[in-house]
Amino acid sequence: MNLEAWTALLRFTHIGASLFLLGALTFPLYARCDPLTRRVKRMLTLAALGAGAAWIGAMAVGVAGSGDALDAGWLQALFLATDFGRAWLLHLTLTAVLAILAFATRLGVLGIGVSAAQVGSLALFGHSAALDGWQANVVMAAHAAHVLGGGIWMGGALSLLLYLRRADDAASVAVARRFSFAGYFAVAAVAFGGAINLRLVAGVWFPDVNTRYGALMAFKTALAASIFALAAFNRLFASKSGRRGSLMGSIVAEHVLFLMVLMLAALVSVENPHR
Repeated sequence: MNLEAWTALLRFTHIGASLFLLGALTFPLYARCDPLTRRVKRMLTLAALGAGAAWIGAMAVGVAGSGDALDAGWLQALFLATDFGRAWLLHLTLTAVLAILAFATRLGVLGIGVSAAQVGSLALFGHSAALDGWQANVVMAAHAAHVLGGGIWMGGALSLLLYLRRADDAASVAVARRFSFAGYFAVAAVAFGGAINLRLVAGVWFPDVNTRYGALMAFKTALAASIFALAAFNRLFASKSGRRGSLMGSIVAEHVLFLMVLMLAALVSVENPHR
């Protein structure tokens, strides 16, 4: 596996762990239950921290080579003298604080705040870095809404799935409805943020499949639309009383598609939007 593939895999792992953790932490706020154990939350923080540190390391090697990437002066210049480096330093610091909190205490309201800031800070080193002025600010805000919504939605769906495995039918219906209500706002953030990003970054409302970036985005959009369709099915049919098995199966399918979307996002992030 070459360095570019390793970098994409590390990005996938870091962002996935971060998003699922955010969703798991916010789930009890509206669902009034917390099926995810502290051990699992700790594992997610460690996965996010380890993959995040390895991700920036892989990118440093890709830019400077294996020799210069370990040079203290070069690393200092990267993290302190560039906007990209300072954004990454902030993001890794938030990730480390999240891991410390997970092992030192319960991840309560403070943990939710740090997790939201950590996920939102992913927007600081996206395609917005290539833009200027108001467009850069709007893309960063849209990107932040996109990833925050995705984390709350899919991480919450994972918590819901774990809850459904052991709850009775009446309790399952009640919690599924609470999750569905929160999901409206999360899905809206995902869709709105993604559309604004595409329009300002690539200059189009619909992906141009004649470019590699556009083809990947078109595939990602199609998968996201499939997830939206499954979510609508869950809300209208599968969340009804007596259909817990169907709901659980649909949530599993959502997560398979979501993981595919995450991997495509990792690939899209290194592509030129105009090629």
